[in-house]
Amino acid sequence: MALWFLSASATSAGIVAFYKRENPVVYFRRNWKEGLVLGFVNFISALTWTFSIQFIGASLTSFLLRLTTIFMILLGIIFLKERLTWIEIAGAVIAIIGTFVISFDSQSLLTLGIAVAIASAFFNAIHDTLAKSLTSKMDPLVMASIRTSFSFFFLASYAAALGKIVSVPPGLFFLILIGSTMSAVIGYIFYFLSMQRLEISKVAIIRTLDPFVVMLYALIIFRTFPTTIELTGGIMIVLGVILSEVEVGRAISRTASRIADGNIFK
Repeated sequence: MALWFLSASATSAGIVAFYKRENPVVYFRRNWKEGLVLGFVNFISALTWTFSIQFIGASLTSFLLRLTTIFMILLGIIFLKERLTWIEIAGAVIAIIGTFVISFDSQSLLTLGIAVAIASAFFNAIHDTLAKSLTSKMDPLVMASIRTSFSFFFLASYAAALGKIVSVPPGLFFLILIGSTMSAVIGYIFYFLSMQRLEISKVAIIRTLDPFVVMLYALIIFRTFPTTIELTGGIMIVLGVILSEVEVGRAISRTASRIADGNIFK
């Protein structure tokens, strides 16, 4: 995972240097506080995401990560003292029921994996809200570069502290380079760009397609497919999230603006 973000960091720094004609050292010095916070939250989210995939697989993890939106609603309530509409409450209830459906009659390892995936969704919500608050004052290219660099720093420190640094077969370097560039760099540059131009609810609604795309990849690459109960619960989560997102966009945008205006990084 650390090598993944190291590759992404180097690639994104090269993209910024080429397109922005700016020395990476300059924008790191200018935005290091934002990058430190964003990178740390992303480190926690990525770490719990990795553990979740190990426990319950990619497809089920992807469905559970849609709970990110529910947590974003809660962040809006905490920061702005917002009240939930009946639509938001109904969506949240459906999503939560879907989580319990997935957990129904599960083994202890599966239950642990579900808990870890929910934790990942929570930190992902914090990450996305912070990122939204920064899009008004930071270029998406720069944000993606700083995010990956600090994520690598925290992941490498974690691996070194626990003695988890291992050698990587040379044949995997090319795959890591391609995967990290497409996902952690290009994918997030477009994601941050969309946050600049759209309400976050519209972005999140589009991202509800993620679990079904991941499920297709998992079927093709790993020959795995969710059980009927897992698929039913996953669909309930997605439907509940979509229902909540119909109302949540403006509240989350105001939350992000409140964070930005509060200058929490100073």
